[in-house]
Amino acid sequence: MRNGNAIGRRIGIPIGSAIGSVIGMVLLAAFGCGGNETQEPAQAPVTAPEPPPPPPPVYDLHEWGVLDVGPDGGVVGYQAGSLHGPTGGLGAAGVGYGLPILYVHLGEGVDAATIDLELRALQGLQHVEWFPRPGDDRSPASTISWHVEATRGACPAERRYPVVAEAGCVGILDHQCEAASLAAFENPESACLGVSDARQHLLFYRSAPTPDPNGNPPPPLELPLETTHAGYRADLELERKAGSTDSTVGSIWFVARGYQRYGLGLRGRSGGAGRGGLVVPSPILAERIDWPAPGGRVTVPFPETELSGEDGQRALREDLIAHGLTAPEAAAFEEGWRESLFGPRAPAAMLLYWLPRSDVDELVAIDATPPPRAVHRATLVRVLLR
Repeated sequence: MRNGNAIGRRIGIPIGSAIGSVIGMVLLAAFGCGGNETQEPAQAPVTAPEPPPPPPPVYDLHEWGVLDVGPDGGVVGYQAGSLHGPTGGLGAAGVGYGLPILYVHLGEGVDAATIDLELRALQGLQHVEWFPRPGDDRSPASTISWHVEATRGACPAERRYPVVAEAGCVGILDHQCEAASLAAFENPESACLGVSDARQHLLFYRSAPTPDPNGNPPPPLELPLETTHAGYRADLELERKAGSTDSTVGSIWFVARGYQRYGLGLRGRSGGAGRGGLVVPSPILAERIDWPAPGGRVTVPFPETELSGEDGQRALREDLIAHGLTAPEAAAFEEGWRESLFGPRAPAAMLLYWLPRSDVDELVAIDATPPPRAVHRATLVRVLLR
């Protein structure tokens, strides 16, 4: 009771008073013996924050290719019995969406990147050939998926591409094998790309129309230019669709060449002696015009100005650089298409122009994870007029 009496005195209750003792004991029980000290609540354990995820690798995608269509905009693919690839000369035979080549460029300070790529064919197209392609199945597909390990520097010295008539080239829908020519198109300045066991500086695919079960020709693609051509040596009528408002690169080319048959002992245009039955190609003729405004129409006269192959290639090279591709990639394009654009195997008459970027994306969409910093796609449309 002593503690109770002491507390009772502090609050003015007489010592020895029973009431004071009781009240003091109650206050002692309520506030404890520690005077003014209070009990601190328990603290929750402090956990370190999760470190932020590393930033995605910086890289760019580059691509070039050629799209062959007829005057109506329908895709023109390889013809039956045609066994040559782009470096062997295409002549007037089409290639569909031929030889698109993809390169990866790693950003500064990035030595490696893991990239998942998905290429979806649109507008009635399907992929008929691609590389790398593990396994033996060569059936066409609407989507290609690649898990790519990109590394800076050169690939291993020994790299193997498919060989005609061997595994990798057998069983393709249209019996063509453009993959056999891929070694000529590598860019050693781009990243080395690993897909399964393959290591090379490029990725490749080729697309063609999905066959109609009733044998009908493929429907026309949605292209920015509509073409009307009355026949050989006729002028060309072009109309740019009103909805085609994307920026364009380069000019529109109307390219033609004629053929003359010389009899024995006669001399041809080139000054050489003709021989009976010999078909001598005339020089390449070209008319170059600017793009009309959206919704505009223009008449392109049949070309009369001679164009050397070197001048034509130089113009395309400048256009490829303007698309954002590198000089080695422009050189690879020349290697693949020199003979088929401005060489002796070029079609007799054709229209050439670069497809605006949004139209390229509507042919084959590229989905990449993580997304690239930039995508540069250069697709040359070749309208086969004859």
